[in-house]
Amino acid sequence: MNGMCAPDFVPLLGFMKAMEPDQGTEIIYGIRPDFRLSYFNEAWVRFARDNGGSPSLMSSECLGLSVLDVTPEDLRPFYRELFTRAMASVTYRPRSISHEYECSSPEKYRRFAMNLYRLEGGQGLLIVNALLVEMPHEARGTVPVVPAADADAYLDHHALVIQCAACRRIKHQQHPGRWDWIPAWVRQPPERTSHGLCELCLNYYYPAKG
Repeated sequence: MNGMCAPDFVPLLGFMKAMEPDQGTEIIYGIRPDFRLSYFNEAWVRFARDNGGSPSLMSSECLGLSVLDVTPEDLRPFYRELFTRAMASVTYRPRSISHEYECSSPEKYRRFAMNLYRLEGGQGLLIVNALLVEMPHEARGTVPVVPAADADAYLDHHALVIQCAACRRIKHQQHPGRWDWIPAWVRQPPERTSHGLCELCLNYYYPAKG
């Protein structure tokens, strides 16, 4: 099995045989009840590498860290509640909880399904992320923006750029409700970038937060 796994988590992975996920494409990781990352597969490593993730996310260094620590702050309450609810579910086979989310690249719109499997005895969760939709942004009619001389219009009163934690669009500070698709800033966010949620993603992916 590729990826990284904490020694005490290895016996729990026998559960994967019952699910038979496509480990070549699905991004799979396992967490303990306290949200500590204890396992991730090779697809996790590829996704992190292809999307500019920190090198520490691709090595054993991240085992034992809380997955909430690498979750945008605005989404931590949602995922804390989601993981807690999944671990408290009575049954663990088949999956009991699923959540869809967006994680686009500069070139392609991508939507994923997160399927949460409770490990026997409530010892943690196995989380399987499957790609549902992938298409070029232009096929969806998304109009890219090049900030150029207008870059200051995206700075808030703290001189921060606010990126949606779901769709990765950038908030335009001078036009309420406007979030622009700026591929260059998805590929390489400005140094002073923070995260929030645009109104569309809040209502579509995270209605419980509204």
